[in-house]
Amino acid sequence: MDEPEERPVSDPESGTPADDGEDESDSNDVALAIVFGTVGLSLFLTLDTPWAGLPMVVLGLFFGYRAVRRALRPSDEPGTTASRE
Repeated sequence: MDEPEERPVSDPESGTPADDGEDESDSNDVALAIVFGTVGLSLFLTLDTPWAGLPMVVLGLFFGYRAVRRALRPSDEPGTTASRE
């Protein structure tokens, strides 16, 4: 019987990250930006005090900025769309 393939995990003692964690982190930033932005905008538009949704909007902008910054970061890996300078 075949043994299941193990996923790479990070080693907290040596400080080495897992192999495929960066791709997952980028998609998490985009997802968090969409969720926080949508919730913040809906709170901003529906509540009597529009400032209640402002922290969520700020978090959405922060995660959106992180996702864009990581997408535009130069990379040495072949096949990436980021431009080298």
